[in-house]
Amino acid sequence: MATSRETARDALTTLLSSGLSGTVQSVVGHRISDPAGQTPVVGVLSAGSVRERFTFQGTVPTFYLSIQILVLAEDATGYTEADAEDKLDTVEAAIAGILESNWSTSNWSALQPGRSDVFDVSIGGHAYLLEVIPVAMKLAKS
Repeated sequence: MATSRETARDALTTLLSSGLSGTVQSVVGHRISDPAGQTPVVGVLSAGSVRERFTFQGTVPTFYLSIQILVLAEDATGYTEADAEDKLDTVEAAIAGILESNWSTSNWSALQPGRSDVFDVSIGGHAYLLEVIPVAMKLAKS
């Protein structure tokens, strides 16, 4: 049976959850439709796959995942848009460090982040910054 992208997503979610402890309020392995007031929060989502066949190695899957960071843009307690930008930058840098330190593990042979994008989004009537970091995870042969 082929390796499931769910297993890869769960492994990356666990790694980020451990590495971001104290930096974010939660890390989940799915889309965040409503952060319920939590900020910042991180989601790890499936984003596609390629299962390349090699003659002597078998199938080598590459899973594409999307790491999403949501940060509340401002609130009534004096937390400003500048604070939100700073928090987003802090979380992104922490994720970059985790990905760099875990480029190759027992779960994958290569972990490669791509160029991220930042968006302004509205969720439940609140303004958030959303950063999306694409990641390619190449597994050993399956």
